[in-house]
Amino acid sequence: AQTPGFSGHVSDLGGPTANMYRMRCTKPEAEAVCRRLSCVHPTVCKLLGTSHEPTKALMREARAVPGVVKVHIASGIRMDLARKDPEYLDELAAHHVGGHLKVAPEHVSERVLARMKKPGIEAFEEFAERFEAASRRAGKKQFLVPYFIASHPGSSLDSMISLALFLKRNGYQPDQVQDFIPAPMDVATA
Repeated sequence: AQTPGFSGHVSDLGGPTANMYRMRCTKPEAEAVCRRLSCVHPTVCKLLGTSHEPTKALMREARAVPGVVKVHIASGIRMDLARKDPEYLDELAAHHVGGHLKVAPEHVSERVLARMKKPGIEAFEEFAERFEAASRRAGKKQFLVPYFIASHPGSSLDSMISLALFLKRNGYQPDQVQDFIPAPMDVATA
């Protein structure tokens, strides 16, 4: 905020999965021997500390810095965790969204989502309802910008048709869709 030319706007607090700030295993001795590939898939591990308190404290601190006008969360959040904390959603909707919030449901096919290690589409649908309600409580009309991936391993013509029908049914008209590109060292590539 003290940098000359700073406009007072922080464009992105936290980066992708911003709401996972300081979320970690609650038992370091278990973490040291854990063989699980993901703390959040296929279900959220019972040992993962999922409190949004550190994130909410950081959001409040950032808003309180003299010279800061607005602090956005723009890179996206982990919806399956965010939907479990109404206070977090209220603060997010009231103070940190500039009209559009990027989220990554990635796909609608259970088969494809399982390969992505992502929750089912119902997590997105529940989050969307809760975010819309939080935005209404804040007196704002805000929109979700869902992010989808085509051609992911496990995807088929039928799964892409399902995705297209989901988009149409829900009134989404994506500006862009990412096509999966096999990248070295990417588990999905293997």
